Amino acid sequence: MRALSGAPTEQYYTGRYRAWDMFVSINNSKVYGYFHNLETMSSPNDSGDTSVNSCGITYSHAYSLLDTFQLKDANGNVVESFYVVRDPRGPLALTNYTRKWNVNDTTSWTPELRLGVSAKYGFDPLDRDFFLKTAIFLVAYKDMECFMRVVELWDRSAEGYSNDCYDVDGDYIWGEQYTFEVTVPEKKGDLYFNVESYYFNQI
Repeated sequence: MRALSGAPTEQYYTGRYRAWDMFVSINNSKVYGYFHNLETMSSPNDSGDTSVNSCGITYSHAYSLLDTFQLKDANGNVVESFYVVRDPRGPLALTNYTRKWNVNDTTSWTPELRLGVSAKYGFDPLDRDFFLKTAIFLVAYKDMECFMRVVELWDRSAEGYSNDCYDVDGDYIWGEQYTFEVTVPEKKGDLYFNVESYYFNQI
């Protein structure tokens, strides 16, 4: 995400945070317009993204986190807190999410709750044809463990932030040092730096 946008990113490993704390943090970040994706761990048998984990989600793959929301009943009580997730492969996706609230879970998805999702997003969570076409599904906040980490993109371009790249071609001499000077346009606000190095075989 950082390479595509130029904006800084932060990674949150799901095993290091309480599920509710992570949901609140991601939900609050919507105020700033931050984007998120979800990543799964590498396949244990080197099958890449052609095999699935215990949640029915493919290994070695990234998913788009489209939204967060809380589903309420007719009395206004919160029934569940959800992530809206999409496999970017769309109709070619191999994902078949199997945890509670999946597209086949007719027990949890009562007519009332289905209408709640339909009113907000325009689709029925039990519509398998919609799922097969879009690869959009709902994940309860407690089941974020199905993913290895969350990548949060701090896109602040709307606030006037820009991306400036400095590159040194052929910088392969061990111990060589370079100095870069940056002119700060404002005396207030945040300034982000990201440094990367790449290895290659010299021919």
